[in-house]
Amino acid sequence: MEKKALRKADLVTSMILMGISITGFIMSLQLVIRTISRGKEWFESSGLFPMIVTFFLGLCAYSLFLTARRAGARLDFITKENMLFMTKTREFKVACIVIGLLAAYIMLLMLPGRLYAVVTFVYLLTSMLVFQKKTKKSVIHSIIIAAVATAVLAFGFGKLAMIPLP
Repeated sequence: MEKKALRKADLVTSMILMGISITGFIMSLQLVIRTISRGKEWFESSGLFPMIVTFFLGLCAYSLFLTARRAGARLDFITKENMLFMTKTREFKVACIVIGLLAAYIMLLMLPGRLYAVVTFVYLLTSMLVFQKKTKKSVIHSIIIAAVATAVLAFGFGKLAMIPLP
């Protein structure tokens, strides 16, 4: 990728990261405020570490933004024609599929009941099958990998680390 295009990508990335940083910081601050309102000390809050991380993420995003602007990057490339072209690229379609699968996975994990292992298996299997050639051998490998990975995750988090799974 040429330097000019890379700096334009840096500009957009920095803006996205800044949005994530601000959102995460506000949510973390709400946790700290809730902790203080319950009569505990601010440093006992579970929101303290995410607040620190999102603050530094914001600093890095701002630094990236400044670097891109100094290199001459502008948002003039965001036009209707470019956006229509972008929606037809393979990368955009793959990104939409990945985001959709993750959103479905998260929504299914919120269902009542202990469905973690089933939902995780289905998510992993679907993710693998969507992005590969479907031969009998590859499907069998995907099923085995999804089953083993789900078992290792469930056992590792649930039994070894004693972290309650949804």
